[in-house]
Amino acid sequence: SPNTVAPSSSAPSASPTANPTTTTPTTGGGVIVDIETTFSGLQMSWLQSSGLLPEFKQQYKVAAARVARCAPSQVTISSVQAGSVVVVAEIHLGQQPLASSFAQQATNAPALVWQLSNGFNTTRFAAPTTGAGKIRTTSSSDDGKDPVVPVAIGVTCGFLAAVVVAYCTYQKCKAAGEKQGSNAQDFTGIPMQSVNSRQMGSITRI
Repeated sequence: SPNTVAPSSSAPSASPTANPTTTTPTTGGGVIVDIETTFSGLQMSWLQSSGLLPEFKQQYKVAAARVARCAPSQVTISSVQAGSVVVVAEIHLGQQPLASSFAQQATNAPALVWQLSNGFNTTRFAAPTTGAGKIRTTSSSDDGKDPVVPVAIGVTCGFLAAVVVAYCTYQKCKAAGEKQGSNAQDFTGIPMQSVNSRQMGSITRI
């Protein structure tokens, strides 16, 4: 009978898959973008009465963070004011190179930042009409702190220390002067009666 060859059972090797790339959010400190966004199609009274204010604020932060490429926790809403609805917020971007680009978008085209594709429901909350963005820099170790405060404290402490040293020096000089005056008084205050007549006579004969 003819010989038969069994088919190979080895499976083809799987090609390696590439690891997906992820964007790491920047840390806070260094560069802060102050933003102010106006929603003319919204009313503050409606947001409060409907109970949608927390959702509005969360979506605002998510959309801003997505465009700025940072974490939503780096977006801080300072206030939501009436007229119609004005949001004042700041984004801590560290040394984020997109800070300038985001500030320009928030100023010139806020509707491209807070839109449905970025997680902001414009159907429910309407699109922003105007905006403003401004960049400011801070120290990473003293983020949000006024550098004038420690300087003023240092100057005050130095002044008080100088006053204390001057007062102690004055008290020492005063005490030394009083001691010298007391010794002089003891010397000049010796009564003449303590010298007896015999001593006076001997002094005369000399």
